[in-house]
This record gives sequence, C-alpha cells and structure tokens, in this order.
Amino acid sequence: MHAYSRQRRIAKKFPLCEENFVSPNDFKGLKLVSPNDFVISLRSFQGGIEFSEYRGIVSPAYTIIHLQEQYDNYLYQRFYKYFFKTQPFIALLNTVISGIRDGKNISWFDFRELMLPIPDTASIEVMIFKIYIAS
Repeated sequence: MHAYSRQRRIAKKFPLCEENFVSPNDFKGLKLVSPNDFVISLRSFQGGIEFSEYRGIVSPAYTIIHLQEQYDNYLYQRFYKYFFKTQPFIALLNTVISGIRDGKNISWFDFRELMLPIPDTASIEVMIFKIYIAS
C-alpha cells in the first residue's frame, strides 16, 4: 500500500503510517501504480503531480499517468518529475480542477487537454545538468 504525503511524495505506507484503514483482504477499487508512473492526487492542485519510484496500490481517488512509449525513458521521466512540481505547472493545473471541498479533483479528461512542453533530449540533458549542479 502506498501513501501520499506532500513532504515525502509517494511513499511506502508501512514506514509512513502506523495504522492501515483499508481492509487487507479487499483491494477492490484500488489502483496499481508502477515505478516511473505519475500520480494525480486530491492535493496536486497545491503541490503538483507526484512521481512514483515504487510498485504498489493507491486510493481509487488518484489518477495514474504513464508516459507514452516514445517518451517513457529516463530523460523524459526526470524532466516531467521536475516539471510537474513547478509553480507555473501548478498554476496551469489549477485551471482544470473541480470540486468545492478541500481536495480538488483533476480528471484525466481535463488533464489531457493541457498543453505540455515536449523538449528535445539534448535540452533535457542540459536542464538536468543545471538542476544537478544547483542542488
């Protein structure tokens, strides 16, 4: 089981949580997340979209995104892991949210309409290098 935390991102639930409120015998409705998937949660409107390094299950309220085959490689995964957490992207994401409660829904149908950058791999390598140097 995975847990979402803005501080720890997508994390394995067992070291993060003391109690498990989901029946371990009933996984109906839960969603499978794999390494290198992106996860939209009800808090993505605040902190962006999360990147999963683990295989496991998450709440049915989450939306799982996997990059298309031609972009499903280390460079694009790292680019979008960074990009989906930037303030300009979070502002863009807030244009497609719905819901009146504290957590906001971001549907796949709305998300897929967003115009996202697709830089060439040479540009991504330069960006990753600059981020690495800065950190």
